[in-house]
Amino acid sequence: MMLFIAALVGANTVICRYLNAIYARHNGLSMSTLANYVTGLATALLALLVLGDPSPIQPVESLTFRTVTMFLGGAVGVGLVQISIHITPRLPAFLATLLIFLSQLGSGLLIDFWMTGAFSIGKVVGGALVLMGLSHYAWVGKRSQVPDKAR
Repeated sequence: MMLFIAALVGANTVICRYLNAIYARHNGLSMSTLANYVTGLATALLALLVLGDPSPIQPVESLTFRTVTMFLGGAVGVGLVQISIHITPRLPAFLATLLIFLSQLGSGLLIDFWMTGAFSIGKVVGGALVLMGLSHYAWVGKRSQVPDKAR
């Protein structure tokens, strides 16, 4: 079941990336980013209404750097969506997917190290194996496109 959900999430990422690029081409980068932000905000608010808020309200004095940085997620997300929408039409789908994978893996490793002080060799090795597999796939694909006389 988890494999099926992971496949759906991956497909959703690729499909949304290209729908955003098409929307931006017709309506502009700012409008596309705004549509993404409003859609994400509405979905988050709906989830909050359905699931409820488990965290108690905390006074401003108890906020730490770590809790304040969580509020920057929306601003960082808007910036990343704008970059993604701008870059997507200029990259092949495979390369864009590879860049997203590497960015997520690297960010996850940095966040884990920053939050816990632990560094996961297993995640690095797993990411390296996936990267090697994707690189091999790309290399074989390029070789199969070369005319027979050039081989």
